[in-house]
Amino acid sequence: MFKKIGIGVFSTAIVLSASIGFSGIVSADSPSANKQVRNGDFEDGLNNWILSNPNSSTENIGTSETGNHYLKLIHADTAYQLVTVKPNTEYTLTFDIAGSIGSPSEVTVGNLNATQEIVPLTKKQYTGFKPEHHEIKFKTEEDVSNFAVKLASTANGRVKFDNVQLKEKEKSYILNMDFDHNSSIEPLKPWDGNMKYNIEEHAGVNNSKGLHLNSLGASALFGSITLKPNTTYILSASGKVATPSRYVGALVLVNGRTLADMVFTSSQYEQKSFEFTTPNSINSSEFYIGELSGFNFDAYLDDIVLVEK
Repeated sequence: MFKKIGIGVFSTAIVLSASIGFSGIVSADSPSANKQVRNGDFEDGLNNWILSNPNSSTENIGTSETGNHYLKLIHADTAYQLVTVKPNTEYTLTFDIAGSIGSPSEVTVGNLNATQEIVPLTKKQYTGFKPEHHEIKFKTEEDVSNFAVKLASTANGRVKFDNVQLKEKEKSYILNMDFDHNSSIEPLKPWDGNMKYNIEEHAGVNNSKGLHLNSLGASALFGSITLKPNTTYILSASGKVATPSRYVGALVLVNGRTLADMVFTSSQYEQKSFEFTTPNSINSSEFYIGELSGFNFDAYLDDIVLVEK
């Protein structure tokens, strides 16, 4: 469902349309909308928002000609909301804004301090009467215990806000093998006839499904993967070996050179990870799981993940 947005600019209701670049905005009541900011469309008034001047709350929600609600701030009014975010994580804050006249409007993200003031991680100012859609990209720091999003007018300004949404950056997975939810090993395939593999019940971490590998000699599962140049990735996996004095490894080769290499030797599951950065130019990239030094092995693996950092 797409919301026909009408933020309204004081005496004139504004309907956001393709002609002014606002077509296709996903409203907060859409199934795909992000809920980290609650009531970001202000259809529930000021619920979940803390207003700097609560006695004027009935004056801070406007209604457009299409019946949609929006936040209206004047002079030095502010409205903020505490949100739950993860540390050291990238986010995008999006919002619609209109009617910024008199003085700039402000949008701030950051932690609340002891005096309930927001210490800005990022602060942006906006001017302009016409409706516009904006986004702010930022990365959180280690402390996110009192993280907030603040909307504000300044000095003698006036402004309208609507459709405030906060979304965590989606991770770009190259491999994501959780065998409870993945019955395939694509894009991997056996190196040769020695390699036998099967996805088995109770073979993974905590008795989940896992990947069982068995070979009479040097062999592996391998496959070509697509990596970006000059990009940092994290390879992680859980593994164990059932053959004494043997090991199984997981590695990434780029241009024939090993950039990531993990070895499992324990008879109990252990989880390992490896961070690496690709070179400026990539001609080939492959992923291997197995043992290539000539020995037979019997091993189990689970939760194999290769993801862009």
